[in-house]
Formats: sequence, C-alpha cells, structure tokens
Amino acid sequence: MLLHPGATVLCSGSTDLPLPFPGWTLPGVVSARAALILANEWRVLPGRRWAVVGGAPDGDDVAAALRLAGAEVVAIAPTGVALAAA
Repeated sequence: MLLHPGATVLCSGSTDLPLPFPGWTLPGVVSARAALILANEWRVLPGRRWAVVGGAPDGDDVAAALRLAGAEVVAIAPTGVALAAA
C-alpha cells in the first residue's frame, strides 16, 4: 500500500545523545547543551571553574558562553584522553 500524505512536517531540533563514560553521572558533569541552557536561558552558572571537553567549534562556543557568564574555563580539550594528559 502506498500512502500520499497531505503534508510533511520536518522538525529539525537537536537533542543530546550523551555517551556514557566513567564519572558521567557525578555532580558537576553536564553536557554542553545543558551548560548552554543553564547559562543562557536560566542565567544559572553551576560552577565557577570549568573544563570543556569537546572539539571545535562546539567546545570553543561553549567555553566562550561560559566565560561570558562569568566562569573560569581552565581547559578546553578535544577528548577525555587529551584532558587527562593536560
């Protein structure tokens, strides 16, 4: 059976798909999107010192937003391995 819809609706939003890693459920560990929502929408800064783990451009954008909100970004690393090495 072939269907012919009267309309097609595309919803191109984004959703976090966090990948589990050791310590990902600890307090203070948040996704980049959660950090941006907290800082930009709710004007809440959950912590003063941040290490941003994630490659450019997203990691750089999150670090810039956190700095604008008053946070100290102490490290920006593309992966957890690079952060551990730093």
